[in-house]
Amino acid sequence: MERIGPYVLVQPIYRWGWADVSLAVEAPEGRPQRVVWWARLSPDLPWNDAGFVHRLQDLLDTFRRKIQDPILALPIRWDFTAESPFMVFEPISGKSLWEVLQAGRDQILPMSIDQALACTHQLLMALQTLHDLTFQGQPAFHGSLSPTQVFVTYEGQLRLVYGGILQALGEVGRIPASIRQALGSYLAPEQRDGLPGSQAADVYTASLLCLELLTNRPLEAPLADLAAWLMDQTVYLRTGEVVHLPEDLQMVFLQGLQADPHHRFQHISLLKEPLDEKAFSGEYEASTFHLAFYLNALFRDFPEREYRHYQSLLGQDYSALFAPPPPPPAEAPAVPSEPPPAPSSEEVVLYPQVMPSEERPRRGFPLLPVFIALVILAFGGGAIWLLQRRMVAPPPTVTPGPSPETVALRQQLEENQRRIAELQQVIQQLQATQSARPATGPAADAADVQMQELLKRVQELAKQNEELQRQLREKEKTTAPLPSPPRAAKEESPESWPAAESSPAPPSPPTVEKAPSVGAPTGSPSPANAGTKHEAPPSPASTTPVTALPPSPAAPSPPPAKVEPEPPPRAEPPPTPLPEFVLEVDLDVRIEPVSPCVSTDPRLNWIRNRYPGTHRVIGQIYLNESGQPLKVEILQAPVDILREIARDTWMNCRFRRPTRNGQPVKAVITRVMVFGQ
Repeated sequence: MERIGPYVLVQPIYRWGWADVSLAVEAPEGRPQRVVWWARLSPDLPWNDAGFVHRLQDLLDTFRRKIQDPILALPIRWDFTAESPFMVFEPISGKSLWEVLQAGRDQILPMSIDQALACTHQLLMALQTLHDLTFQGQPAFHGSLSPTQVFVTYEGQLRLVYGGILQALGEVGRIPASIRQALGSYLAPEQRDGLPGSQAADVYTASLLCLELLTNRPLEAPLADLAAWLMDQTVYLRTGEVVHLPEDLQMVFLQGLQADPHHRFQHISLLKEPLDEKAFSGEYEASTFHLAFYLNALFRDFPEREYRHYQSLLGQDYSALFAPPPPPPAEAPAVPSEPPPAPSSEEVVLYPQVMPSEERPRRGFPLLPVFIALVILAFGGGAIWLLQRRMVAPPPTVTPGPSPETVALRQQLEENQRRIAELQQVIQQLQATQSARPATGPAADAADVQMQELLKRVQELAKQNEELQRQLREKEKTTAPLPSPPRAAKEESPESWPAAESSPAPPSPPTVEKAPSVGAPTGSPSPANAGTKHEAPPSPASTTPVTALPPSPAAPSPPPAKVEPEPPPRAEPPPTPLPEFVLEVDLDVRIEPVSPCVSTDPRLNWIRNRYPGTHRVIGQIYLNESGQPLKVEILQAPVDILREIARDTWMNCRFRRPTRNGQPVKAVITRVMVFGQ
């Protein structure tokens, strides 16, 4: 990270030609306050010219007072006298036009002409707001339009960045070569020669940007035959169809892209009016809603990711970057050196000495760790012995198996359920065929008769299942649990003996989970629906008396204890049954949607080009009493992506209230959604 004044530069994000933009945190004295865009201005601009710096400051101050529309993004702070001149902008919650077009090409999801016209309307409106102003008697202009300075918010609103650099250069100034090279083909021909620009130059660059939005491809270099090139350009309709650029728009761009500035439109309104007329003619849906929907399809989780990133930047500590540098170490004072000693004339006599022998110290045996280990082992062994003495193995329980009659009932119940499922599939296929190819006359009557017979057969099998389920419950009730064997005799008082011990209840019959589907009876819950209860019915309480063991002959008999009768077992409330869904055939009228269920998913354009032809998706829709879908089950879909699109479309659709005998009920209906040309 780099610190410049109170700003901590985190990472570079954009290049605007006249400035390099970085994501930064404003953190005076290391305390973060907000996230900003910090733009380092080009060093090739004439910063040593006091007239240029004064004009630029006066321009920004004047336009910040006059422009109140947020469609123009002006800097909130600047410093042109610093070592690196800079501007500070508020972050824009969205993506640049270059990022949007590039993401559409990468994801094979190009921008349709409806969404492109919504962008051109807002872009030309921002330029018209700027062109209506004047500065020092001269008409205002942008001069450096490029796709990286036009932003589309996640709500479908456009923002145009304006720094006023080329306007402040004046008529005598020239665009530096580095800025001309960075902006490239987005400069008008006269600007490539070094002229600062004009409103006519903005018309040329705006025509380039609008044409790139409509055709989803940039014009990289000037063309010799511009008219022939415009005739070959294509646009995408919202249905996915690719058509040529409308002829009336070809004529508009042909005049807006003239190389001679005197032959172009002299005001941006002359380019804006024909494009707005096409956008709001009723043929297209040029709205910010469709533009926001398109950005959501391209950058679905980016807003949340950007928010979390900004919060993480504001939660960091930048005090280390603002700490003053440590002072240089102080030099120690020089110490004068002592003169060398004078040579001595004395004789030194060395006597031999006997060195004492070094003995290795003796290390005693570590008794403390051994003693601690023995104590731990003793306590552990005693605890294990006590636990083994107190624990008594529970008596084995004998679980009786199901009787042959119960097994037969269950097999018959499963067979009926399988046949009901097969009949439901046949009913769904007939409904899909009738929806795809509606029949009239005798053919329709025969189909209805066949459908009624199938439904009647399903109801008969459901009634048989209900009877089998009732018989199965009676068999389970008559099966009494086996008594558990008595415990071993103990010298205990009768009060301490177990009052009532019985063997566990026999296992409940296996439950079958099955979601409600078309063809299930509606009068009473079918076995398939009954199986969805996750709790088996409570088994009857054991009535086997518990016989006390006789006392030992050696011990005196204890006095008779008063045995209070056990309270009767408390009856548990039955589990709440799941809500029932009534079939459409049993409703008063056919359920129709309040408004047509039409999908506006932008991926449909790509699907129509990738999978031509007609595709049908069949689904079951579960509705509540007010007609609101609770869930959707897709029964058949030729393409996996259509399964998701159809489910989302039905879930967002609102249907009429289902009623049976005049009372609102929950219902399940089967519908077919057709996708195609």
